[in-house]
Amino acid sequence: MEKLAVAMVLLLAFSGVKSECHPKTINTTATPSGPIVVLPAAANDTCTVTFDLSANLYLTLTSLKLPEGGSIAFNEPGDPTSNPILNLTASTDDVQVVYTKTRLSTVVVSVGPHYKPGDLELGLFYTVGACAVTVKSDVAKLRSPVYLADDKATTSLSCIYSLSAQSVDQFVDLTFGSFALASGEVIVSDGTTNVTYTDNATSAAEVVGAVVTLDIKLSIKEAPENQSFVASYVPAHKDCSGMKALVAEKSLVLTSPKFPNPYPAGVTCRTIVSAPQNTVLRFDVLDADFSSPYDQLAINDGSGRKDTPLLVLQNLKTTSSDYFWLSTGNQLWVNFMSIVGTEKEEGK
Repeated sequence: MEKLAVAMVLLLAFSGVKSECHPKTINTTATPSGPIVVLPAAANDTCTVTFDLSANLYLTLTSLKLPEGGSIAFNEPGDPTSNPILNLTASTDDVQVVYTKTRLSTVVVSVGPHYKPGDLELGLFYTVGACAVTVKSDVAKLRSPVYLADDKATTSLSCIYSLSAQSVDQFVDLTFGSFALASGEVIVSDGTTNVTYTDNATSAAEVVGAVVTLDIKLSIKEAPENQSFVASYVPAHKDCSGMKALVAEKSLVLTSPKFPNPYPAGVTCRTIVSAPQNTVLRFDVLDADFSSPYDQLAINDGSGRKDTPLLVLQNLKTTSSDYFWLSTGNQLWVNFMSIVGTEKEEGK
C-alpha cells in the first residue's frame, strides 16, 4: 500500500503541467539580471515575459531552437505585430543583443502548432543598466545589437562583447563578415592593441587573441540597418597564432606547434604580422614537411582572409628556400591548416 500511495502522489504532481515563464513579470529593480525560462506544455502554447524597467534593458540571445511554426518576438509597448524590435521564426546560434529603454517591454515565445516536448531550446538572459556579453565557445557568430530607432534620443547604446575559446590552448580569430556604421564606433582589442572603427570605416580586419573584446557604441537616432555588423570567430592554436608587431630591420620566425617535432592533426594557425607604416614585408619558407597533401599554408597581402593571396602551398617538403616574396603594404595574413586525422611523424 505504501508504494501505491507514493505512486499516486507522483501522478497527481505531474498531471496538471501547464506552460510557464519563470518569472512572468520581472521587476528589474529587485532582480537586475537573470535567465528567462520557458516551459511549454503543449502545441500552440504562448509565453509572455514583461519587464518592469528601472533602467536600460539588454536581452542577450545565445541560442535558439524553434519548432516549425514557432516564433520569439521582442516588443516595446503597443501593437507587437506592427512594431517588434526583433521577430525570429527560425532556429539560430547567433549571439544577439536586443536593447530597449521602454517600460513594460515584452518577450513573447510561441511554440506553434507542431510543438513536441524537446522541440524548444532557448538561451536568453537579461541585464539592466549595463550590457556585458561573455561568449566562451569554439565557434560563434555575432550580430550587432538590435533596437528601435529614436529620433529624440540623446544617449547611445553601449555594449561590450568578450570572446574566448573553450580550451586554454586556443585563441580566437575574429572576422567581420559585414561592417557598416553611419555613426558611433566599435573598438576591437586583443588585450594589447586597440583598433577603433568609426563611421568612416567600410570594413574591419581580423583580430587574433586569447580574449578579444568589442566595445560597441551606437547612436540610437540612427536606424539599426545603418549601424550593423556581422562577425564570427573560430579557434586557432595559441602556440602559432596572434597579432605580431615587427620592428623595422628586425626579423620574425613563425613555426607550427611543437616545431621541429610533428604538429598536431587538425590544427589551425592564424597570425597577422604588422610592420611600421611605409614599409613592406619580405618572407621566406625555410623548412616544411607537410603530413598530408591537403594541409595548406596561405599568406595574403594584407590583414585578412579576403585580401590578395601572395602564396598558397600544399603538399610541401623543403629544407631551404630559393625564393622570397614581398608584400605591397605593411601587413601579412598567415594561415596554416592541417586536416583532422592521424598525425604523421614528418609533419612540421
